[in-house]
Amino acid sequence: MNPNQPKRDDGFQPKWRHFHPQSTVWVHNPLEHDIVFNVADEFNNPYQYRMRAGKTSELPGGAVATLGVKALVDELIQGDPKDVYSQWEAGVRAKWEEEIIIRIKEAPLSAQPVDRGEVDLTAPDDAVEEDSKSEQVTVDAPAFPSRVAPTSTIIAPPIASIAESSLPSNNTTIEE
Repeated sequence: MNPNQPKRDDGFQPKWRHFHPQSTVWVHNPLEHDIVFNVADEFNNPYQYRMRAGKTSELPGGAVATLGVKALVDELIQGDPKDVYSQWEAGVRAKWEEEIIIRIKEAPLSAQPVDRGEVDLTAPDDAVEEDSKSEQVTVDAPAFPSRVAPTSTIIAPPIASIAESSLPSNNTTIEE
């Protein structure tokens, strides 16, 4: 858990460290077995992730990094008898996170505007005049020059005659 994590306004205090969705975390698995954990996407489709034993893994940020680091720290804490009863203490989790996290590439920070005052949206007077001149278009050509005007008109038969010819009436019999 990151002890330097700022306090949240809603009073929620997470039990483990959370990573930004745009960050990347490199983690070393010091255990002798693979760590496998599940993460579901926004459509509740489960995905299984594996961190190989003795290897460094690159975890994409967000839920994958958060749950991957949590799973590895939980395994390490459960293997240490003196820390197993204090697994949710921030200091204990921070000690193990410091041991396994090699590098964190933080998410880019959004730029904060310097002045949050009024914005003047007034356009210069000559800009409106220039735009109105460019909008004048002369139309000498037909709108659709490739379209050929129809030379003959096709008249469809009335709907009643189609219905009478295609539907069997009550007076007809089917011969075999």
